[in-house]
Order: sequence, then C-alpha cells, then structure tokens
Amino acid sequence: MPESIEVSKPITVEFYPSLDDYAYVATSIHNRAPSLPIYKYATYAFLLVNLIAFPAYLFFTLHLLAGVFIFVLNFVIVNIFLPQLLRSSVRDFYERHIPDRENKIAVVELSDTGVRYSQDDTETFYAWKRFTNIEETADSIFFFYSGNGFGVRKSGFAYRQLERDFYTFAYSKIVPSRPQISGT
Repeated sequence: MPESIEVSKPITVEFYPSLDDYAYVATSIHNRAPSLPIYKYATYAFLLVNLIAFPAYLFFTLHLLAGVFIFVLNFVIVNIFLPQLLRSSVRDFYERHIPDRENKIAVVELSDTGVRYSQDDTETFYAWKRFTNIEETADSIFFFYSGNGFGVRKSGFAYRQLERDFYTFAYSKIVPSRPQISGT
C-alpha cells in the first residue's frame, strides 16, 4: 500500500489519451456489472455442451481425432479469439465515435480537493469522494467513479518518480474516501 504524500501545489500531467484506455474502462465496468442468472446459466450450458459434452460424445463414438479437433477449436475460440474480438469491437466503437481524441492533449490535475480533467475545451472536476477505485497497468493509471472512468497515460510523465508521486497521492486520497463495508 503506497504511503500518503503531501503536495503544496497540484500535481499535473499532460498526455495524449488512448482509445485503448477508453476500451479498458468500458470493459472493466462491463465485467463488474452482474449479469442476470438466466444469461449466466445459458452461457455455462453452452460452454459445457461445446467444450465438454460434444467432444466427449465424439470420443465415446470412437471419433477421437474429430473430438480432439473440436475441443481444441472450441478452446481457442473461447479463450483467445472471443476475448480479443470483444476488446477490439469496443475500441472500434470509440474509434468511430471519437476519432480525433488521441490527437488532442488531455490535462489531469490532482489537488487536495479532487481531480480536474480537461480536454477539447471541456473541463470536469471530480471530488475525491466520487471515486470508487484506482488501477494501474503498464501503460496507464485508471480512475473509476460511479459507472465510468478515465485513464491517464504514463507516457505523459517526464520521470518515473513523478508518475509514482501522482499514483501515490491519488491512491492516498481515493482509498480512504471509499465507503468501508463491515464484515458479518
């Protein structure tokens, strides 16, 4: 857990946003939303039939090569192709609807009161208590709030220490402001 740091002036970073960050935020939010049980069970039943039952039937009817082929094909589709297809379709959506977003500089400023995000002549302020989570990947730092979020590209930091100070300060403000759930 990062330690809290004190800032006398706002921590600011300028960067070019990435559509991959928008796709990451959308996918993360989608994955956190619970699906209805009927859809979940239908998906599990479909996977059970396609990954296990059909290849098993082929094995028991002595069509071993066909069973192995169908199992491997289904496994590759479910674990590699399908997730990549969903991820790229989300990115394609953003590419169609906000095509020039990656060419315009965004500015994120952290202060003791919250986060100011500005891009395209638009400025938004978020109080720390609005944020629900902060995540870090190799390329970005993500801020999540009530069903949405945004990414800050690490390429905007001149030095690794500035990036660490930015993350540490944000983490120290977001984690304590999250509502605590008491155990039962």
